[in-house]
Amino acid sequence: MLASPEAARFVLVTHAHLFKPTYPKSKEMMIGPWALFFHQGEYHTRLRKLVQYSLAPDTIRKLIPDIEHIALSALDSWAASGQVINTFYEMKKFSFDVGILSIFGHLDGGYKEKLEENYRIVDKGYNSFPTKIPGSAHHKALQVRTCHFSLS
Repeated sequence: MLASPEAARFVLVTHAHLFKPTYPKSKEMMIGPWALFFHQGEYHTRLRKLVQYSLAPDTIRKLIPDIEHIALSALDSWAASGQVINTFYEMKKFSFDVGILSIFGHLDGGYKEKLEENYRIVDKGYNSFPTKIPGSAHHKALQVRTCHFSLS
């Protein structure tokens, strides 16, 4: 048991090899072996730095007008529907839109829609039972991941 942040940092830095995260093979297949959280050391550090730039406060600050536009558009859509909304689904959609904006900038509508469609398929399959039975969520996600991720 550790009693201080310094002790925890010492253990995690000097004994990092003891804390290597592991994931089921089905999840590694789904995301791909080069995903950020499957790696440690120098490669992980380089990938993390690439991702961090897209999410840095200065980068996000420049995107505030665009993020506000996404938020207002979502609010208008909810008000116009006149129905009860599923906040979990709507926040996932909002987070996806902001993430895409932050990482890729402004994308052509058709390209963004195809990316979102493929992401939703992979998202559903990620936590499903790992079977290759055609039509299953896992099988569809693997197809998108390996064969059908063509966004052109």
